[in-house]
Amino acid sequence: MKFKRRQLNIITPVFNDWESLKALIQDLNEQGELLSYYKIKLIIMNDGSTDSFPVINRDFLGRIDESVVANLRYNMGHQKAISLGLKISAKDTTAEFHAVMDGDGEDRPSDLFRLVEGARKHSKVTVAERKKRKESNFFQLSYKLYKVFFKIVIGKSINFGNYCVIPAVHVDCIASSIDSWNHLAASLVKSPIDLLKIPLDRGDRYFGSSKLNFVGLALHGFSAISVFADIAFVRMIIFSLILASFSIGTMIIVVGIRVFTDHAIPGWATYSLGFSVSIFIQAIFIALVTLFLYLNSRSQGLLLAEMNTTLEPYIRDYIKLKEAI
Repeated sequence: MKFKRRQLNIITPVFNDWESLKALIQDLNEQGELLSYYKIKLIIMNDGSTDSFPVINRDFLGRIDESVVANLRYNMGHQKAISLGLKISAKDTTAEFHAVMDGDGEDRPSDLFRLVEGARKHSKVTVAERKKRKESNFFQLSYKLYKVFFKIVIGKSINFGNYCVIPAVHVDCIASSIDSWNHLAASLVKSPIDLLKIPLDRGDRYFGSSKLNFVGLALHGFSAISVFADIAFVRMIIFSLILASFSIGTMIIVVGIRVFTDHAIPGWATYSLGFSVSIFIQAIFIALVTLFLYLNSRSQGLLLAEMNTTLEPYIRDYIKLKEAI
């Protein structure tokens, strides 16, 4: 009896880096074990590229069974392109697994079979936990600081990126979440879905160097924190109230020393009291601004949830590449 292969959809975002996409397709065709057990459908999210789409014919696709290019109307950014790709993939009821991977070579195709098998055996979302990174020392230090800051502000750890495999049973939950619109990894940390972390090294880029600079990393980090906006806002309000309470306590002590003791130095009470009042006013101001931002983010979240129900405003058209034989 002929063995029936399971279907695996692979979502990969691309912005102008078509040469890397070709290298990715070639690498996928070399994964004999993966291709023996899984039918591959490649969903390419063209994130508003300005360079012309290359000619990719049936022969070049090789053993990849099907491929489709979704052309976004404009450059929306890496995370939003992935989120839209998940929504497209989730509509494909024949797929049993949905993988997200970058097309630049850093997410190694040779690790994909291990991730898919982890998802199959444990029925969990399987993510690539990074063991080694290959960026500059400055970038790696910045990335470590980002993880520490995330831990302090949110109280949770995040040590993986977009490279993951999602079983079909979980894909609707993740694809429909407005959190994945901002940051896929953070949305997975926030979700109640169990994660299986597999330690994997980061691969070498096919061409060039990463375009993610310090500013981009900072924006990426704040996007992750925005997924936990409720926790961040509440912690900020609590911190502001603690600071305000400390200021009140300081004012009481200063007035007490000035009125009831002989230890006061001329002028110091005025300066100390003024400094404490200033801190108190700023703490209350921070708490109020944080509260208003939180309420505004909730209303924006409802608006985004409405926009999240359709793909038409974001995708111009689809190009279905010829199916491989």
